[in-house]
Amino acid sequence: DLHAREQAIGNHGISVWPSISDMASREDHQVITMWHVLEHIPDLHETLKRIFSKLSGDGILVIAVPDRESWDSRYYGHYWAAWDVPRHLSHFRREDVSRLLREHGFQLMETKRMWLDAFYIAILSERYKGRGTMPAMIRGLVIGSWSNLQALIKGCPTSSTLYIAKKA
Repeated sequence: DLHAREQAIGNHGISVWPSISDMASREDHQVITMWHVLEHIPDLHETLKRIFSKLSGDGILVIAVPDRESWDSRYYGHYWAAWDVPRHLSHFRREDVSRLLREHGFQLMETKRMWLDAFYIAILSERYKGRGTMPAMIRGLVIGSWSNLQALIKGCPTSSTLYIAKKA
């Protein structure tokens, strides 16, 4: 999004490119982040190859994506907001992202649960079910809390997972 890029550049003085193709071709980037981006990419393999080639030798890749095996994805079924069809072209499980990273020369260093995403996704899912703004917020907070509790107790993923990997 042009507006988001301009804000990031103007407010934080960081480099933000509209696509991976626009980045310099040499291996000089220390960190590349993809916050809820990978699920929108039509060619995952080509994109991960390009990212690998743009990272420095000790470069880090950070990816955040919704997890289709989360408790709330099962609870909401086709109303789960993170399905987000047709904008989400891929839907991941933890093993899917781990495999993709391995296949493209990355070593997974750490995964983290994204606790706050459960609330946002649950509120949106409640809206998709036809609830008004306030009921969706209240139910979304309750369901998001329950989803996080299930992740904590049963060890299942939260609504979204963060992956931190380095070049192997």
